[in-house]
Amino acid sequence: MEKLKLNDIKNFFEYEKTRPNFRAKIIALKKDRRVPVGGKITFVFENRDTMLFQIQEMARIERITDDTLLQHELDTYNQLIPNGDELSATLMVDINDKDELKSTLDALTGMHREVYLEIGNEKIAAEFDETQFTDERISAVQYIKFPLSQEQKKNFRDNSIPVRLSITHLSYAHAVEIPQNVRQSLIEDLSN
Repeated sequence: MEKLKLNDIKNFFEYEKTRPNFRAKIIALKKDRRVPVGGKITFVFENRDTMLFQIQEMARIERITDDTLLQHELDTYNQLIPNGDELSATLMVDINDKDELKSTLDALTGMHREVYLEIGNEKIAAEFDETQFTDERISAVQYIKFPLSQEQKKNFRDNSIPVRLSITHLSYAHAVEIPQNVRQSLIEDLSN
């Protein structure tokens, strides 16, 4: 999947003209890329369009006009665009209450070793962004990737083989089959 460049980012005025339609498109797209696992964690699988939206919104809210600052955002978010041999997701702990969020995050330390994509009987460990956790703390938003071999990609495309997301942490053990609409959307992220 092609990475984003500076000329892909619209200036404020141009973006405001297209924002309502683009935002509606991304909301619809994310419906087929969102997977809740248990009651407190949601995975949103990212692609070029979701990252473009993220950068456009950030530039809009923070009024970023400097190309150097925009390039920094591009460099950061381009890492989340899958390269054709992986799936990329944002893992979010969905808790609004600050006290509950803190206690949940404290309980989830070590989760970076306990998140998997299961294709049939094979478990692929998530690769977490190492800047977002330590063995003593974890952030409410995590950027993860699932690297896939050619065989795993082939099996992911095979609807007769079940595909699941699982978390095996002692404080949060949940698994869910990836719905067919999400799976179909993710197949588009995997190049041959």
